Amino acid sequence: MPRVRCSAIHCAHNIGGEMCNASVIEINDDTRSNAEQTDCGTFIPRDFSGSLLSLDNVNYGGLVSQAFSGYPVTHPDVSCTVERCRFNLKGEYCEVDEITIAAKCALSSLDTYCITYDN
Repeated sequence: MPRVRCSAIHCAHNIGGEMCNASVIEINDDTRSNAEQTDCGTFIPRDFSGSLLSLDNVNYGGLVSQAFSGYPVTHPDVSCTVERCRFNLKGEYCEVDEITIAAKCALSSLDTYCITYDN
């Protein structure tokens, strides 16, 4: 499971800095060929309704482990449909040590992208 770094501070799954608390994140692609054209389909706006919608994809086990260990263990599994990326394993999962999602000012999933993408 890759370490996930995400700058989507307006996402309900972001729990501070670059930490994502989703259980699974989805990187999407529509036969695109560069990082800026990928997106994080798991992005949910940080507002009341977004916070409620995000509850079905929270890494609760990671949060509990983190509370007792004192170090971040909330890294989600990464589901990826970007078939042209060399880190995509069998068209579904990302096989890399660290994945970075850029989205500092993102207000929707279309404003996000996977910096780690490499063809």
